[in-house]
Amino acid sequence: MLTKLSEKRQDLILNMKENNYNANELIANLYSEPSHFIYELLQNAEDSQASEIRFELEPDSLTIIHNGKDFNYDDVESITTIGNSTKANDLTKIGKFGAGFKSVYAITDSPLIYSGEYSFEIKDYIVPYEIKNIEIKKETKIVLPFNSNKINKEMAFSIINRKLYNLEVESLLFLKNIKSISWIIDNETFYLKKEIRQNKNCQYIDIHRSKYNETKKYIKIDKTININNKELTLSISYALEDDKVIAINSSKLSVFFSTEVSNDYKFLLHAPYKTTPNRESIPFKDEENQKITEALSKHVANSFLVLKEESYLNHDFFERMAFYHIPCSNILFASIYSEIKNIFYKEKLLLSLNNEFVLASELILISSKILEKFSNKVDLSILLNNKVFYSKMCDCDFSYFLQVRLGIKLLCEDSLFKKIDNEFIIEQSDSWLKGFYIFLSNSGISKYSLANPKLIKLNNDSFISLYKSSDDLKPQVYIDNGSSSKFNILNKLFTEDKDLKPFFEKYNITKPNKISELKEFVLSKYKYNNKNFIKEEYLVDFNQIIKTYNSSNNSEKEQILSLCENYDIALTNKNKLCRIECTYIPTNELKSWFFNSPDIDFLDTCIVNDNSKDFLINMSSKQLPSNSRYFILGLNENLNNISFDTSLLIWEFLTNTLSDIYIEKDSSNLTYSSQSIICLKEVLNDSIWLKSKFQENFSKVSALTLLELDHRYKYDDELAKYIEDTLKFKLDKIKEIEEEYNGVFIEKEEFEEFQKWKDEKNKTNIVSDEVDNTWIPNIDVNNINTVEKEYYNNSNYSYDLSYQSKRKDTFKTTIYNKNFNNIQSLKKIGDWGENLVYKYLKNEYKDIENIEIKWLNQDSYLGIGYDFVIIENNIEVEYIEVKSKVSPSPTMIEVSGTQWEWARNLHSKNNGDMYKIYVVSGAGCKDAKIKIISNPIKKWKDGDLKVNPVHIEL
Repeated sequence: MLTKLSEKRQDLILNMKENNYNANELIANLYSEPSHFIYELLQNAEDSQASEIRFELEPDSLTIIHNGKDFNYDDVESITTIGNSTKANDLTKIGKFGAGFKSVYAITDSPLIYSGEYSFEIKDYIVPYEIKNIEIKKETKIVLPFNSNKINKEMAFSIINRKLYNLEVESLLFLKNIKSISWIIDNETFYLKKEIRQNKNCQYIDIHRSKYNETKKYIKIDKTININNKELTLSISYALEDDKVIAINSSKLSVFFSTEVSNDYKFLLHAPYKTTPNRESIPFKDEENQKITEALSKHVANSFLVLKEESYLNHDFFERMAFYHIPCSNILFASIYSEIKNIFYKEKLLLSLNNEFVLASELILISSKILEKFSNKVDLSILLNNKVFYSKMCDCDFSYFLQVRLGIKLLCEDSLFKKIDNEFIIEQSDSWLKGFYIFLSNSGISKYSLANPKLIKLNNDSFISLYKSSDDLKPQVYIDNGSSSKFNILNKLFTEDKDLKPFFEKYNITKPNKISELKEFVLSKYKYNNKNFIKEEYLVDFNQIIKTYNSSNNSEKEQILSLCENYDIALTNKNKLCRIECTYIPTNELKSWFFNSPDIDFLDTCIVNDNSKDFLINMSSKQLPSNSRYFILGLNENLNNISFDTSLLIWEFLTNTLSDIYIEKDSSNLTYSSQSIICLKEVLNDSIWLKSKFQENFSKVSALTLLELDHRYKYDDELAKYIEDTLKFKLDKIKEIEEEYNGVFIEKEEFEEFQKWKDEKNKTNIVSDEVDNTWIPNIDVNNINTVEKEYYNNSNYSYDLSYQSKRKDTFKTTIYNKNFNNIQSLKKIGDWGENLVYKYLKNEYKDIENIEIKWLNQDSYLGIGYDFVIIENNIEVEYIEVKSKVSPSPTMIEVSGTQWEWARNLHSKNNGDMYKIYVVSGAGCKDAKIKIISNPIKKWKDGDLKVNPVHIEL
């Protein structure tokens, strides 16, 4: 029969060659690794029910011997054909494609097989030639000589040696029959041996590896399913170490042996999937494979029940297995994830704090931090009405899975606190209350939450809230001082306990004193606007407040002021009570100012005296009109009811405010005065309120010069300049000329001094002067180690257009200050500044990969709106224009039209932050600094950058 098969195959080979048909070679080269044939031979031995297999590696061949069933004719025909395997329709067999054995042709051209009555050599992939039989035991022997034209002997030996030497322990794990794999290299024997202990619902498997003299332990859980009348086995295996389940990292999905499908979980999975011909991947959309996926997913979830029975299911298991990650590699692992989620609601698998397994729907999550703050765990069970809760893992990734994927609520401190009501507190023991107070002292619960519930036990065993209300966060509970029985005194059981000292300190629970007496028995009457107060009683109470305040030290005064802020203790001229901060002290000046504002609340004169003044002022009763940036209370009313008296009143307010800023330089009142000036500029320049010495009617500021004002508008010469800066008076003749000719008038002596300087300058040789005045830096850029930088930010800038009027010192500044305006100096200053910026940028980006700093001036680029380009991964990400000034604090830089247009173009495309101006100040000095203006167009539009002058091109 073998001779006939050989002749038949020879004819087939001849026919294939004539038709250029090379399917044999294509299938023989399906595998990505030449050594993959080792797995194929293991699979063939497994299918033949072998229990042992041995590899003997020689320099010129590999021999494989196993004790499986002998070959029959069908096996000979199958191993020498393609696509006609005897296992093609059997999902329970491994080598079901008829292509597996062809992988040996990666290292040989003529394998030899001795098995039972058949001894043959295979040539041309499919032609068996009968050879002389050899005497062997009841076993199968396969010899692979290294005679392939694809790989030399040395390379074949090296590849096989490395593969056998590194053969994975898991190679034995999912094989039913093979219990031992051994290999002999250079007369040294190595092996993998499997020991199995069958348990009720699982197997415990130990695999011994001689190479490292180690044993790896597993628990394997199998499930049998039926597909197309075939019994299939699905397996999940967890690694064990020190009697606990450990994670297996970077594993592959197994179809008896590892495929190339990555396993997203930390355990091993096996299922007899249909694979691609090279067995490296799995077509999961195949109909039979879909059924396997569905069954395998349920099997994984149900394996938790077995682990629970075997006492391996605990907090650490879930965290190590990384079930909280959503897998996305393929439909199998997405299906497993879904089943894992569902089983937590179907089965009691999650441990509560008292180590009982519960359903996810029964669970409340609570963090270990809260547990640490309670005196004992029983307290939580009482508080949560004996509901179970999960504690240990609440600050880890598995907690995220429980909360977000399973929808289990996390009990935070505030949520826990809300479960405590008055009825619950009353029923608790003193021991429980003590633990609860200790918890409060360590918790982050808001003080506002302590305003309503009655949590504090008093001496008379009644309960009261710590605060009267959320508006009054001063404790209404005190520690007994031995005499103050009229106060709410905390139960002595707690005050004598040293463990509660942090609780008293945190919530400022102290012994009552004179301030406590004010709070409890005086101020408590004036929490809200009490329309039914008795004035005589009020005056007694107010005088007690003043007396207590004046007799206190500075620290106590601060406490009293803070306490009184929350009470309506100010009696006004309208005989009503309000907060002191809403009132004005009734000075003659303020009464005059608010004459036209009848709604203003003044303090009643009966409570304003020398004893109370300091208290009233520190409580913020106002001595000046309230103001904000664009509003001064009472100003518009005075302007709307203008008379000469009110005009003089406004003038006095203006000059006093200017004097505070510029003359007195009163720092304590600077913010108020600055805001007032902004408002006064805005309002007074647009109002009719001034009277000239020549007419009776009131005029706008712009209709008068300062000298034309009525003589009753008082000011001194020192203040005149600041008045003119604030109020835009009509220009006098000299100023009109200065404005028209863009110059200034100067004194005769000043002009003669200038003329003398000019004559001396003309005598100097022009060339020499140009050289003498050429700028020379004090230090070379390369000698500067560090450069200080800052980002320009002037969000509080307010426009002051007073610069439009020329000042007398303008001319002097231009003449006598050396400014290096010649071309040579300007170029040197600019080059020095660019060198400094280049050095700074190299240091800034030195540790960042794929960054290029392009310096355009070095590449002869002209007329471009920037000096440097920062390029990241070949993409331009930043444009930098450098402006260099010798001055250490320049007030103005020049920006060209090209530069401004480039910045505007980027801004219009929402890329404005890509453009930056680096202003180098102190050029040439070792203390040179860089100020960075980012997105100048945005800053200009937002009012954070002043641009002057502007040239409009027509």
